[in-house]
Amino acid sequence: MRYLLIILLCSCTTTKNYILDGSKSQGNIVKYEWNIDGSKLRGISTSVETKKKITVQLIVTDDKGRKDTATTTIK
Repeated sequence: MRYLLIILLCSCTTTKNYILDGSKSQGNIVKYEWNIDGSKLRGISTSVETKKKITVQLIVTDDKGRKDTATTTIK
């Protein structure tokens, strides 16, 4: 199983808006879990607005129960 975490930076002023997308993950993914600085979300994609550095983690689970994780820091 391979994962891909795509982060897109949108136009901004002081607050940055990021779109987090796990849709390019390979395999038969049945669950997408996001951990954004301790906040837990579910879904194939989400967005976040921030003025500070944050840590983002994506955990994907396939139809056989196998998990894979990607973690990145957004500055």
